[in-house]
Amino acid sequence: MAVKASNFDAEMHLSLPLLAAETQIGRAQTESTLLVNGYVGAELASLLPKPGVFDVEKYAELMDAMGRIQELVNRDVANVRPVPLQIAPELGPEPDRYDEALGTAWALSQMAEGRSLDEAKREFPLTARVGAEAAIDRTYEEGSRGRGGTLASDPMAWAESRLDGLRFRRSKWWLW
Repeated sequence: MAVKASNFDAEMHLSLPLLAAETQIGRAQTESTLLVNGYVGAELASLLPKPGVFDVEKYAELMDAMGRIQELVNRDVANVRPVPLQIAPELGPEPDRYDEALGTAWALSQMAEGRSLDEAKREFPLTARVGAEAAIDRTYEEGSRGRGGTLASDPMAWAESRLDGLRFRRSKWWLW
């Protein structure tokens, strides 16, 4: 269940039932939806309530739907496809801006030399850097799109233009 709330008293002891009641009497603005990951059975779609304002009625509807979905999943384990849980970006480790810069520079140099994303990531020597791999992914994605979201006609030339002659020297790992 995901609930987005605004315009409410941040000092109050917040719980879902209280937030629903605050919305009901006009002291909070909310939106809610129910998401299910890891289950692929066709019957699920009919059990999901429509997104909407998170008032008392919607709270009851969501709680009822969650119970019915749990029952469905428990009796239909053949359609369970576990998925890894994600850490919300604001809760994960803070990327290091230098790691991001190294990842971006590495991706540009690899792209300019015609290497694929997989090759660039496999050959990146500084593993376990929080921001570097994400920067490599972003750079390859942006290089594939080009400016304005259109497909880049020549990703190698795009990368080369951003490097302006800079390259990694693999033996010492300095930019020159």
